[in-house]
Amino acid sequence: MWGAYHAMRTSSNFTKGWEDFITRSVGVPTASPIFYQHVTDIVFNVLVKIQFSCDTAQQDSPATAISDMEESTLRYVAGYVLRQLKRTVEKSSNPLKESILFCLAEMADDAESNEKSADWIHDIDRGGLCHVTDSTYSCFYLVEEIIRQHLQITRISDIDSKEKERMIQEITSSDEVLSQWREALGVSTDSADTLELLKMVTALYITIRGFAFTKSCLELYKQASKKTLAKSKGIGKQLFTPNVKDD
Repeated sequence: MWGAYHAMRTSSNFTKGWEDFITRSVGVPTASPIFYQHVTDIVFNVLVKIQFSCDTAQQDSPATAISDMEESTLRYVAGYVLRQLKRTVEKSSNPLKESILFCLAEMADDAESNEKSADWIHDIDRGGLCHVTDSTYSCFYLVEEIIRQHLQITRISDIDSKEKERMIQEITSSDEVLSQWREALGVSTDSADTLELLKMVTALYITIRGFAFTKSCLELYKQASKKTLAKSKGIGKQLFTPNVKDD
């Protein structure tokens, strides 16, 4: 059921249907994929509850919506991924090195975003954080939504290399992710360098999720919300668990 649902919500017909509906309803030519994916998720969960009224207390729960706190964390992680990949690519002999570094630069943003998810990042930034564009953040949001479908079956840290590759393939072949990825890079078509970078980003993000990186971020976010962050160590030193080493 979950596989069929995910195949439906990532299909080109689904995306086109929503865009046509929004255009006819409110006269807006385009809408954020996050909007109609969120609405679809709510409707689907309601239909599941209606169809399956049995006690599901011991069953895997549907993927939960991403909270405001998690959105802030996700934005931080997105910046971390870009920074780590930049360091890795700079030291590599990848023939697409210069092109990939250019793409990474396009995804970073020096200007302050007005999005709510960026507020925490601006508050705790002491000058060493990598900020991402809103379109880049939206791409990570879609990737996180797909990963959460897998989290209903097993913890991501238990996924073996074969399953990880399957997840990477699923994410990097998603029409919705690819569309948002092109927007983040400011390109109209896919190329060898942009697709390779998407795989690199996806692989690193899945690895970080497996190291409970988000849990560490959320704990620091709670501390910051209570105005205790100023008394704590630098966020870069606290945030990375022993399993995630910062070069």
